[in-house]
Amino acid sequence: MSDELSFHPAPGALPAPELVLRIPAKKPKGSHLYLRLTHVFDDAVFGMWITSPTAARVAGRPQRLSKSEYDKFARTPGACLGQVDLPLVFTSPLSNDERAELDAVWDSLEPLILELDLEPNLGRNRFTFTVRAHSELIERNFTCVWRLINRFYYFGRRKEGLRKLPPGSAPGTNRYEDVPAPRRRGRKSEALEEVYGPNEYVATEEDEQDMIQALRQLLRKGPTYIPAAHEHYLRTLFRRRHPDVYQQWLDEKIPPPISIHQYRRAVYPSQCEFDPDEVKNLKGIRLSAGFTAAHRAFGPGEIYELDATGGRVVLVTDEPEPRVLGSAWIYLLIDRWSRYIPAVYVTLCSPSIAEVKQLVLVMLSSRERFQRMGIDLPPGAWIGGHAPACICFDRGSELTAKATLKLLAVELKISPTILPPLAPDGKAIIERVIRTIKQRTSERLKGRGGYADKPTKSPRASKQYRQAVRASVTSLVDLYRELIEIVMDHNTRPHKTLEKYTLLSEHGIPAVPRAAFLWGAEHISGLTVSSISDDDMRRLTMREDVAAAGAHVLRYKDNPYVPVNAQAQRLADGWKKSKPIQILVDELGGEVWVPVARKWAIFRLPPGATDIRGGRTIEEQVLHAPHARRRATVESNKSQIRRAKQAGSGSGPRRSRVARKVSRSEQLALRRRETRKLKHLLASPVNEATDHPAPPQRTRPKPMEDFERQLLEAQISEIRRTARAR
Repeated sequence: MSDELSFHPAPGALPAPELVLRIPAKKPKGSHLYLRLTHVFDDAVFGMWITSPTAARVAGRPQRLSKSEYDKFARTPGACLGQVDLPLVFTSPLSNDERAELDAVWDSLEPLILELDLEPNLGRNRFTFTVRAHSELIERNFTCVWRLINRFYYFGRRKEGLRKLPPGSAPGTNRYEDVPAPRRRGRKSEALEEVYGPNEYVATEEDEQDMIQALRQLLRKGPTYIPAAHEHYLRTLFRRRHPDVYQQWLDEKIPPPISIHQYRRAVYPSQCEFDPDEVKNLKGIRLSAGFTAAHRAFGPGEIYELDATGGRVVLVTDEPEPRVLGSAWIYLLIDRWSRYIPAVYVTLCSPSIAEVKQLVLVMLSSRERFQRMGIDLPPGAWIGGHAPACICFDRGSELTAKATLKLLAVELKISPTILPPLAPDGKAIIERVIRTIKQRTSERLKGRGGYADKPTKSPRASKQYRQAVRASVTSLVDLYRELIEIVMDHNTRPHKTLEKYTLLSEHGIPAVPRAAFLWGAEHISGLTVSSISDDDMRRLTMREDVAAAGAHVLRYKDNPYVPVNAQAQRLADGWKKSKPIQILVDELGGEVWVPVARKWAIFRLPPGATDIRGGRTIEEQVLHAPHARRRATVESNKSQIRRAKQAGSGSGPRRSRVARKVSRSEQLALRRRETRKLKHLLASPVNEATDHPAPPQRTRPKPMEDFERQLLEAQISEIRRTARAR
């Protein structure tokens, strides 16, 4: 198809569809611009800028020009109306099959052409809507109909312009120099371009197929979200196809080559190609009205949201034949204003008020507790929260119990807000965070006990659960470590809601939950706060129990606790005999508090006891104790059986003869000889059949060595000297 335009001037012609307005261009000299008129109305005209026949493949919709704008172009010196010939490929004779195919295309598009002759349907949104509706009506691909109708207008509303285009030219002979190079489309991130420069990477058709393939890979495995599929695509398929570009992105030399918005645009039209089971696994499609600012708070620490959920990670016992302990319960607190998570807690016990207390205790106490569990946190990486004025939660049995409400309202002076039934959107913030935590936990612990969905949902989910049981982690601390890393990542990620806070943007605070929480706690005043201090609230949430005090050490759950402060040291010095004592215990942090004369004596697990526990919590230690005792009982019985068999067979050690005493020098010589015998046995060859040293072979006695002769002479001299002394 030739790239040249054949223009024929028509002096004195009035503006009409199918005509072309030729306008002299400023650069280069002697060149022209061509405006194809597609629709002419009283107050406006619609047209398309045409360059060459080959550009019809990428032509856009007709653009609106007001009457004044068109007159400005028409009055340009040298401008005139005329006609442009059709390319030769459209004027060649048609065969019967080609004629029938062209008639079929025309019959399918003619109703759409009549609809687009109305001016309201030519607007940006209405034009696309009309074309899409017609494509669904005739059951044709939207992109195909879009290109055909634009090509129809590009070639002057000629039916011949709908003929099938010829295939591309042979390699090395194409002449598409005047077709503009592909450019990046979609929204651009000004913030990233300021740091890394403009994003010049343009996705190809192969890249779009890889995007769809990456999403399909995850959909076949289980529930998947678009952001997770986007990260998976960059790490796998994009990295293989474009290793240099991927490495430049890792080195922070360029912005992300494929943005999340570009990925969504590429994969959403392809949902119709997925199987129904795969489409069911595509999560995160917005069905609500989106952001409505319905969850209000005036500053950090005013309203917290609380919830508990079952973690999708299986824990088992640590023994040769492990037994399933089941999934753990995850408790979470989140600040409504800043979206900051000050506390997360995981437990194997059933939901109860004790677990709610422990969650509040985690929020208020020092982060050193995690170091004592073997979880290394950088200083200041995850700060705790403060006593809130209000806590919002649903109607969980452990949360609406009288004891819990009494604890919050009476003891802690926190106003509880209980949601009505079937209203999870009343605490939508924490529900969204829980969904993210479940997703990331199952991904991070995949192959170590994590599973993506409920085992009762489908046979595939049940199979994944059985695989998780076989490859499960064995410690609560392992799960807690992963949860803390997920929470820290959430606290340092930008949040869309925080981007809407004018107060933060005015003061240059990044839209990150941690930064917003710290800045708001320091600068926002006039907030409703709790009337109880953090120390008193921590004391009220610790669990009461009884420990054994004696021999200068406090023992609780078979673990020793040593004094930390002066009050505890004075108290321990007075313990001579064992006696029970009332305590407040922080099981997770490894601390025990004892009241002493209006002050608190603090005891803590020593490092040696912490190492023996292997980083496990007291709760987990108690759960594992019966299994440990069971194994010890079985091994003790086996050992007793072995001893009984040895006693019955008479294979015990033979009774030795009465030994006589020798001199010191002779004793030293004998000690060296016995040591040499042992070394000789250790260095002797091993019998492969029995894995024992080969039995010594009888040989002729060797001549006496020099050192043996000297030893014998020394023994004789010693005997003679002893005889003379007598």
